Amino acid sequence: MKRLIIRMLVLTTLLALGAEAATPQALSAKDVAALKMRDVDKEWLMILWSLECPPCFDELASLQTLSQQYPNLPLVLVNTDIGVQYHQERQVVVKEFALQPFEHYYIADRQLNDFRQQLDASWHGELPRSYFFIPGRDAIGVSGVLKPELLQRWAQQQSQLSKTD
Repeated sequence: MKRLIIRMLVLTTLLALGAEAATPQALSAKDVAALKMRDVDKEWLMILWSLECPPCFDELASLQTLSQQYPNLPLVLVNTDIGVQYHQERQVVVKEFALQPFEHYYIADRQLNDFRQQLDASWHGELPRSYFFIPGRDAIGVSGVLKPELLQRWAQQQSQLSKTD
């Protein structure tokens, strides 16, 4: 029932908005290693979310607020709804939360277990899931909604780091 309600809301918003959002890129299990190695000398944050995850929308709302104050955050969003059939709904959500400036991916194939193994063997699929990538360290995975205060501190730190680059 929740899934149906969320889909109806998303499709209604799609019709109302009409404009395009950032185009997400397909991400397969074999692409995960390359994604994890991007910007190895810089900190960045990966957020995994789903159209069927109400708490994910809370986190996206927090990111929307942050992006207004810090538009150049090193942020990557990965939608875990597998396949292209969710393209329009993903686009609506990205636009609704004004997250177009960030990188967007979606899981391209049905090999979710392979994707999870490549990303983090200790992750069991719970959402939202976030990874803080820090140079010289393993990524730090966090399950559940990140507190807005934590995201704010992280964004402030990233803003300071970008000023020194």
